[in-house]
Order: sequence, then C-alpha cells, then structure tokens
Amino acid sequence: ANKLKKYRLKVGDIIVGRRGTIGNFALVKNEQEGWLCGTDCIRLRLKSGLHPEFIVEVLRTHTIQHWLIANAVGQTMLGLNTEIISNVPLHIPDSLNTQILLAAYFHKWDRAIALTEK
Repeated sequence: ANKLKKYRLKVGDIIVGRRGTIGNFALVKNEQEGWLCGTDCIRLRLKSGLHPEFIVEVLRTHTIQHWLIANAVGQTMLGLNTEIISNVPLHIPDSLNTQILLAAYFHKWDRAIALTEK
C-alpha cells in the first residue's frame, strides 16, 4: 500500500469506471478517504474552483452520457481512458457558489426521481 500511495483517494475525488458500463461516476466521501483506486477505474482530482458534487451531476446528464458512449473505444466492451475523459465538453459556471447551488438543486431532483421510481 505504501508503494501505491499516489493512488490513494482523497475526499472530493471522482471515480470513473474504465470498462463495461459507461458513465458511472462516484464521489469519494470521508468514509473512502485513503482507499486505493484500482486499475479498472480512473480517478479524477479536480483543480480548485470546481465543486465535485456539481461536476458529478453534470457528468451524469443525458448529454454527457451520450457523448461518453459515442467517444468510448472498443468493439466487444466499451471503455474510457484519461484522454477521452479530459475531452468531455463541460460547461461550468465560473462562480463556485453557483456550482454549489446547482449541485444542491440537482441533488434534490435526483432524490425526487428516486422516490417517484420507488
């Protein structure tokens, strides 16, 4: 584990599945701090000024999901790599406060949708 310390997760990192089901994103929370990121995942560590919860919500949108599928590689099993992920066309508000407000708004809708589906 000490040799792999550069693969340790930090709160706010975003994990992306590399192969198989395209478009699954997970936000690293306090409970996962220090876990190791495996080879079947890509870890996104955001630069300052970006709100991780907002970015995850945007990555889960219909538009981005379709973009990921259209740009994934592979014949038998679709896959993503860091180059593909780095080229995702994101439209991000400059204001961190706006990102935080939008993330909260998206989260409320996600909960409402989940309750409706249940």
